[in-house]
Amino acid sequence: MKRIYISGAITGSTQASAQFESAEMFLKSKGFDPINPMKLDHSKSEKWEDYMRIDIKSLMDADGIYMLRGHERSQGAQIEKHLCLSLKMPIFFEEYPWYLDTFNSKRN
Repeated sequence: MKRIYISGAITGSTQASAQFESAEMFLKSKGFDPINPMKLDHSKSEKWEDYMRIDIKSLMDADGIYMLRGHERSQGAQIEKHLCLSLKMPIFFEEYPWYLDTFNSKRN
């Protein structure tokens, strides 16, 4: 089962929890093992930089990234996306969910 990291705007968003939860459930229904950064243990610090270090470690355990609508507003999501681009990791967008089917059917 392929692991997909969910990326999107969290800071300042009142809908982030629901949006990430919805994406997690959708990805599970498609046969993926989603990594929801909203559920990672960030209890050791409240600094944004520390959150990002934890999130990026989890992203590196993923096979690809799933960008939520509005990710463009998030500095962290942009960092995650550019890291995936640099490492040639697959990037998927919430706006185009059908493309996930081709990724999940590939055997690596």
